[in-house]
Amino acid sequence: MIFDFVRKVVLLAGGILVVLPGAVLCCVSFRTSWPIRVPHDVWSALWRSIVLAIVVAGISSVIGFLVASSYVRRKPSRAEWLLIALALITPELPIAVSLHSAFAALHWDIPDILAVSLGQIGFPSALTILFVYLRLDASKADALIGVARTLGAKSAAILVLLLRLSWPAVTVGFLNAAAFSLQDVAYPWFLASANFAVLPTLVFSRARFGLQPWMIWYGALAAFCGALVAIIVFSPEVQLEQES
Repeated sequence: MIFDFVRKVVLLAGGILVVLPGAVLCCVSFRTSWPIRVPHDVWSALWRSIVLAIVVAGISSVIGFLVASSYVRRKPSRAEWLLIALALITPELPIAVSLHSAFAALHWDIPDILAVSLGQIGFPSALTILFVYLRLDASKADALIGVARTLGAKSAAILVLLLRLSWPAVTVGFLNAAAFSLQDVAYPWFLASANFAVLPTLVFSRARFGLQPWMIWYGALAAFCGALVAIIVFSPEVQLEQES
């Protein structure tokens, strides 16, 4: 049918667009001269990026899991769906500018990592809420909770049950939040001071003067890690569905 043909064409084109840039970067990276000289500030920026990504991923995963778990027995209202949709579709630049203006107007002198985290947790938290909600809804979590309460299960045991049911979605949300933080430029650019340079802002500011070898290797390693993460995430998901 026409739908199957369109699906195959879209999947093929999407696969090419996703895989080809990473493959090209990997091939180009092996043609760079050795040894690769990495500036000292790049290592510092990489460490800040990793710490920021862990903080953002951890906070957004906890928020997403707890909010989605509350929707098991009570479906979200239209206002809540609207808020989640706004967090997903609102561009980063207006939010970054708004937060920068608010911090300046209120004279808030907060740490750079906290300021950037406040900006970055919105999108991944909303996406994690959606992931976990769909996972729990497909797992019939409301019926399982009803049985658990009938058997006298406490709130902590029910929370552990929900976590076991939704852990693939929570894992995907955590990795998505970390990836979002590691590639985001707008929030560190507007909300952090000049001393808090992260790797995306360094690449963004220096790439216009020409790609350096460490930037090419950064892109190649990012493509490799993305493929590795996809294999790690979806393999347990496939096994879980087979066990079900």
